[in-house]
Amino acid sequence: MSSQNGKYKKLAKNTVVFMVGNFGSKLISFVIVPLYTYVLTTEEYGIIDLFTTTINLILPFMILGLNEAVLRFLAGKEMKKETVASDCFVVFLLNSLIVWALYPLYSGLPALGEHAFLFTVLLTVMAFNQVFLQYLRGNGQTVAFAMNGIIITAVTVLANLFFLLYLKMGIKGYLLAFIIAQLCSAVEIIFASKLWRDIRFKHINKKMLREMLSYCLPLIPGSLMWWVMNAGDKYMINYFIDASANGIYSVAHKFPTIINMFYAVFMQAWQLSAIEEKKSDSSSGFHSNVYRYILAVLAIVGSGIILVSKPLYLYVMESEFKIAWQSVPLLIIAQVFSCLTGFFGTVYVVEKKTKKALITTMCGAIANLAFNLVLIPKFGLIGAAAGTMLGYTVAASMRMLDTKKYINIDLKIKKVLPAVAVLLMQTGFLFADLGVWVYIIQVICMAVELIIFKAEVSLVFSFSCSFIKNKLFKSKRMG
Repeated sequence: MSSQNGKYKKLAKNTVVFMVGNFGSKLISFVIVPLYTYVLTTEEYGIIDLFTTTINLILPFMILGLNEAVLRFLAGKEMKKETVASDCFVVFLLNSLIVWALYPLYSGLPALGEHAFLFTVLLTVMAFNQVFLQYLRGNGQTVAFAMNGIIITAVTVLANLFFLLYLKMGIKGYLLAFIIAQLCSAVEIIFASKLWRDIRFKHINKKMLREMLSYCLPLIPGSLMWWVMNAGDKYMINYFIDASANGIYSVAHKFPTIINMFYAVFMQAWQLSAIEEKKSDSSSGFHSNVYRYILAVLAIVGSGIILVSKPLYLYVMESEFKIAWQSVPLLIIAQVFSCLTGFFGTVYVVEKKTKKALITTMCGAIANLAFNLVLIPKFGLIGAAAGTMLGYTVAASMRMLDTKKYINIDLKIKKVLPAVAVLLMQTGFLFADLGVWVYIIQVICMAVELIIFKAEVSLVFSFSCSFIKNKLFKSKRMG
């Protein structure tokens, strides 16, 4: 029984450690939005968003998905860390040379223009960080991994205030702030992991590198599909409407990402636990229990965010960004399905079924594109949000059904369907002209979500009280 409780405690402990390190960096991406809406126009914000979106498109091709392989093979203790570090650094070095060789091409692109140099620097540093941050996590250096998030948060805030508010440098200042934050992140990774000790020519192992690449190469088109689902609609908005509309839609995206922000922290801990539990007889039960509580949290938190989204955008954002609230509720539901897609995707990571991950992601991306092509011209930004939601719904549904071949997870369909129905009802009522009754109905809907998951809420509450009581008793005894 103690071993059973141990894995839940370890998952909770790792989640807390990652939360401490990531909370600031994740939260700042939302909190700093009013600053951006204050110092940047909708068109400038739209251009910046396309710039960063393009980097996210290229990154998977530059790192060849090795960030996923590093975590899987180190956490699974299937390779020596010196071999992983040396092999990954060689790939990073070669691909960086290729990226810089293509610099004349970037400078000639209208979307990049005068910012081509900053684009290339940011792309290079982010590639290094994405791979070797996972090296820290795979080695069990969770505190160092968490510290990296704290460093990025502090530097990002200070640099944004300096370049945007003090120097008023606009787009260039925004990019410089992120480059400096990423450079500080890279320095921390190098010193925390003592990479110079592990990276040696003699540690390079071509056979192991091929094994890692065979695992992670299918993840590249998969990353492209994720990019389509996360960002492809922004290019369509830019084409069918304009850059200003894209800036508004980007601001609409910020609030729903609160869900993904916290969930991404949990996933950092969950992937480690899932890999370690691979050979356990109780793996299915472990997955089912974790899924049960994740589903409850996503539904209840999603309902709460929908409740406050409209007044928040109307009273906090600058006037030209206020209309962004209309896309928010559907994007919140999209994030709920995105998180479920990620949860079931962990099964593919554990079982090394990366081709299945690609297929399900591809189907979701194709659905997203198809819905966007139909809905954006007709409904504008609301159509883009609906297309994103439907694309994630397709991907999540496919993974929920497919992963049962590998791990028999209780899908809780009788709770999933009514929970999603309540979220959709909330969304519909937000557009109704009912005055204060709209918010009363929103509160009722959230109460219904709590009733649907009353068993999960009760157990979490009991566990939390017991945990706090034990900690207090322990501290008194030590005192």
